[in-house]
Amino acid sequence: MGTAGFAVLLTAVQLGSVTSTPAIPAYAPVLPLLCWAAALTVVALLVALCWPALVGRWPGLAGRGGLLLLTAVLVAGAPGLVMDAAAAGKQPNGGAYPVVPMPASRVEAARWVHAHSDPDDVVATNVHCRAVVDGWCDARTFWLSGYAERTVLVEGWAFAPRMVGLPEGPYAPFWDADRLRANDAAFTAPTSAGLAALRDRYGVRWLVVDRAVAAESPTLRTLADLRFENSRTAVYRLR
Repeated sequence: MGTAGFAVLLTAVQLGSVTSTPAIPAYAPVLPLLCWAAALTVVALLVALCWPALVGRWPGLAGRGGLLLLTAVLVAGAPGLVMDAAAAGKQPNGGAYPVVPMPASRVEAARWVHAHSDPDDVVATNVHCRAVVDGWCDARTFWLSGYAERTVLVEGWAFAPRMVGLPEGPYAPFWDADRLRANDAAFTAPTSAGLAALRDRYGVRWLVVDRAVAAESPTLRTLADLRFENSRTAVYRLR
């Protein structure tokens, strides 16, 4: 019975995220789950009705109810994995979030950092927001850390464990105002002392600028070495 309840709950969650269209019924995307839940419900009812007889015939089953229940839960969740895999083949984000376009210039810059830096190097960037909505930063961006495979001093912070459950959601501010201020100053108002502090205190070795977000200060070229640039991004190495 627990298996049937789990399947029904999973189906209900999927139904809650479906948007109906005039030509396709609202439940069509989760019809496989509905069929699967119905089949599992029948199996669960049969097992519940026959359980006393099964235990009487095979006494060893009496101590294996937990294992049987765990197996049933895993089987109940199998269609969800299949549907997630199918969705991932159609949409880069798997359908869980709106598809976010990724400029090739960003990928190129991040991959350049990956190829020319050490695994322990820390990178700073001027990109923190997926979008700015009514002046609020939607801090769900992590393209640089994802493609460069390097630690980023301050990127998007909405997915950090300490941010989960906050009432502001992805618009909650960064928890360390001093670090954010030092990070952003490296691009907007760089100084020798400020860049040295980033290097010595936080281990920053690279600065990645997305000029579509905001161009860096011209002073930065005199204080750090421009190592890479394309139509949108630039990469500086701290001296």
